[in-house]
Amino acid sequence: MQLDRLIVELRLLERLDAEPAEDSAGLKQVRQSGRHPVWRLSHPFHPRVAVRLIVWFPPDQHDRIVVALFAGDKATMGDVFYGSVAARADATIEQWKYQQRNDKREDT
Repeated sequence: MQLDRLIVELRLLERLDAEPAEDSAGLKQVRQSGRHPVWRLSHPFHPRVAVRLIVWFPPDQHDRIVVALFAGDKATMGDVFYGSVAARADATIEQWKYQQRNDKREDT
């Protein structure tokens, strides 16, 4: 069941060609964002399953979406998950940016 919901969320990302301009039913900006504005993908409520993807849209790379966090069992964590989203997502995004800079140096 979790995999099915994750596939639906990934398909939603595939249909995007840029960062959304506004919230939708399946994609909402995370209010607890830190240095980087992140978005959460979600699915309709189910009492036992809650899969969340937290994504970031690099402003200078419109053909990329960075998955900053993944929660495969958010149902058992509840809202505590969102309390640490900013710090964890920012760390992941900074690591991705660091790797991108290093990859560019290696290519030159």
